[in-house]
Amino acid sequence: MNTTPSAGLGTADTIERLVRSWLAAEADALWIVPGRNLLLKHPNDIRAVLTDPAFTKETGANRYFRSNVADGILTAPLPRHRSERQLLHAALRDPLRLEQVATEHITALIARFQRHATRGERVDLTAAMSEWTLGVIAEVLLGWTEIDVLATEMRAAMTVLDASGVMLPPPEQLAPVRDRLLHVIADMIDRQPPAQRGPALEALFGAGYRRDAIAAQVFTLLLAGHETTANSLAWTWICLMRPPRCTRSGNYGFARHRGWPAHAPGPSPAKGCGCTRRVG
Repeated sequence: MNTTPSAGLGTADTIERLVRSWLAAEADALWIVPGRNLLLKHPNDIRAVLTDPAFTKETGANRYFRSNVADGILTAPLPRHRSERQLLHAALRDPLRLEQVATEHITALIARFQRHATRGERVDLTAAMSEWTLGVIAEVLLGWTEIDVLATEMRAAMTVLDASGVMLPPPEQLAPVRDRLLHVIADMIDRQPPAQRGPALEALFGAGYRRDAIAAQVFTLLLAGHETTANSLAWTWICLMRPPRCTRSGNYGFARHRGWPAHAPGPSPAKGCGCTRRVG
């Protein structure tokens, strides 16, 4: 997270040193460059940064994405970011629909995990969470349920981005997969009957956005948005698979938060474990 535009963080060794310092620190926040780059590890702090006007996402990476990939809500400069966020936020106020779709997708994913376990097969947890998140977002926001081609092109784009490590890939390296993905998105928008559009598409069409601008918005929502959620979910699974005491305590706290009946809490989380800290 950035408070002002940044030119970059330096070498891979520097990144590794900073991340190790962040993991070892007692505090949830670690300044990389004072007043500029900030690493956060707790959802409460992330929420504060996202809603605090002192922070901005107008970073070098965002400018690169806007210029060389697509220009949408997650990369828009102020004040356009605020207006687009208000537009989409107003359209996405159906938590029951989100819970229903998420439950359907997670039920299918659990069944798939069980089949893998029965056959003794390994599971790529990060890829599974990415697929699950993409499926939920596509259905809830866009009304898309047949997304095999979209998922294939998304994986190709993420492969190019991941292969560059801490650096952003040259624009010419990303251009082919960007163009294919934009073509797939535009085609899905064109083929979808208006009555089947999800709330995000309805809001964008209703606000008078051109089709190419809508495709760019969808591109950024999917490529720049879903992967962060998927990675967070993957790390959640990793934490839950660690010390049993942490898992028992976390299950109790989650059930209590949802208002579900729960067994008596187990022992307190292991000292130094950050897996089950309360998220208010």
